[in-house]
Amino acid sequence: MRMVVAVFIIMVFGLAALSQTAISPKTDDFNKMSFDVTFDRASYLPVEPVFVTFRFSNPAEAAAISDTPNFLQEARVEVNFNGKTKEINWLSSVTGGGIRFPRTFKSGEFYESKEMLGPIFGWHFTEPGKYEIQFVLRSSDGTRSIRSKILYLTIEDATGINGQALEFLRKHDKYFGSSSWVFSERDAIDLLETFVREYETSVYGELGTLSLAYSYLGKKELERAKFEFEKISSSGNKMIADDAKRSIADIERKIREKS
Repeated sequence: MRMVVAVFIIMVFGLAALSQTAISPKTDDFNKMSFDVTFDRASYLPVEPVFVTFRFSNPAEAAAISDTPNFLQEARVEVNFNGKTKEINWLSSVTGGGIRFPRTFKSGEFYESKEMLGPIFGWHFTEPGKYEIQFVLRSSDGTRSIRSKILYLTIEDATGINGQALEFLRKHDKYFGSSSWVFSERDAIDLLETFVREYETSVYGELGTLSLAYSYLGKKELERAKFEFEKISSSGNKMIADDAKRSIADIERKIREKS
């Protein structure tokens, strides 16, 4: 009987300890961290997708504990132009960051991610001029935020073939202004094929080619997809080039498996 009582007491105290652990808040030094953003260029053309590098770092001498951020889902942007401020609350159409666990950041340690802020983001920069931009990173639970330094981005006039390409995009903004340029509708793919054929040498051309390649890939037209990916596999933009190279390797593997 004593043994049963002892086991019962141990179980009660064990459950109490587990309960206490469950309701105790986890350590989170999010507000002690630093959030920095840099653009890959100081100037862009209207509606051109913007490439950035996000960095989340620990500037303190002591170690800090925080969740590794999902920048595209947890950051928003404040844009000031001509005395008016606009908020861009979502940088990605994907929602939900998934379950994450705290990470210990030693002094000076950082987590960095290079991202493309695609066409949806670019269409907030339609007029030439100088934009004042500040990114705000939310904590994973959404209760706190930290700000980047104020950044400046110049949007220049599009001329020549770039201007012609921009006119095409604006004329068909039903598809280009509110999507990620990857289409399944027949008329949209026709437009994308026309755009790449006529304007692939413009500053907007590489992303259009990438999107066309993915459209073909989605329809399992492997050879056509590979042909488009090969066009941009030596791009000066590392993100685009790496994406194209990975896709080519995957296509070649699929072709080998079919033969």
